[in-house]
Amino acid sequence: MIVWTAKDPAEIADYTWTPDLDPGDTIATFTASVTSGTVVIDGSTRTTTTGTVWLSGGADKELTLFSLTVTTAGGRTFREGAVLPVFNRAAELLALFRLRYPAFAAVSDGLISYRLYDALTEVD
Repeated sequence: MIVWTAKDPAEIADYTWTPDLDPGDTIATFTASVTSGTVVIDGSTRTTTTGTVWLSGGADKELTLFSLTVTTAGGRTFREGAVLPVFNRAAELLALFRLRYPAFAAVSDGLISYRLYDALTEVD
């Protein structure tokens, strides 16, 4: 099972699988499907050695499961499962910030986000 790097629900991102092909064999077809979760496959592409899916959506704190299948020019079929964690990175950042600085527990998300962005533009 592949565990892909987490994505944010607002992102559209690509994720790639490289199956263990025999020397000289190439990928003839690649298919991917969501087996559990709300992430959407916007498209897929393949090269002679990799399959790539373009993904969007998903719900915060969700694990999306995928089924990946490759058929090779040599007639072999590879199947793999993939797991994609989905996290709202802004919400996670704010939660970590409040954990580190509990005095900000009652401050709104918007104000903390604004001040953090403001600090990033001021500090070199």
